Amino acid sequence: MPAAYYVAGMSTIWTLEELDALIADWKAALLAVASGREYTISGQSVRHHSLPEIREQLAYLQRERQLLLAAQSGRPRRPGPLTVRPVIARG
Repeated sequence: MPAAYYVAGMSTIWTLEELDALIADWKAALLAVASGREYTISGQSVRHHSLPEIREQLAYLQRERQLLLAAQSGRPRRPGPLTVRPVIARG
């Protein structure tokens, strides 16, 4: 099993394959619950009132995936948009 990666004071315990599999499972749960069905994931049943928790779990997994990809590329990823300010030459 590959070692966890370390990024700017934060580490992730996941491999890319694990994260992709978990994201696929939680997406399936989201689709099932959104259409009114019950879904079982990791031994836990989720229903329509679980939609906020499912979305939070997907957001967490996506952030972990971004951290892992940033660590693998050697470039830390900044959350949010990048602000560019023009440089005005004086002289």
